[in-house]
Amino acid sequence: MLGGTIPDIFRADEAMNAWFVAMAVLLGVCALTLHRYDVQTRVLVWIAIGWFALEPAVARSNAIGIARHAPHPNAALLFYEYMLGVEGQRVLVKMDYVPANTRVASPLKSVKILQTDPIRTLDESDKWKDLFEKIVLNPSRN
Repeated sequence: MLGGTIPDIFRADEAMNAWFVAMAVLLGVCALTLHRYDVQTRVLVWIAIGWFALEPAVARSNAIGIARHAPHPNAALLFYEYMLGVEGQRVLVKMDYVPANTRVASPLKSVKILQTDPIRTLDESDKWKDLFEKIVLNPSRN
């Protein structure tokens, strides 16, 4: 793990990153990467900025599942079906998420999206951690 060697700015969660971007915009700086959800819900509420996607926009999936030993598996299945159905997906769209159900219109329908492969992401996580340490945290040791 990277431990205490990470500069504070890299420890920030997604919400903090949105605030960093908002402050950068006030100073006239451009942000290249930020979750669309953070821009829509945290930044645009108090600052007028525009956003656009550089295509292909890279996206990762969220997931839903039922725990193996769920105390109420039938209720969990009903919730699962609701979340993946049209009504649940419309609720997610209202919260600025992109729907998984193709019967619900996506707010990003005109954007070309490159979906990440979660298995590959997990398999290659050590490689990317090592590159991050080498390039960002310890560039002088190259």
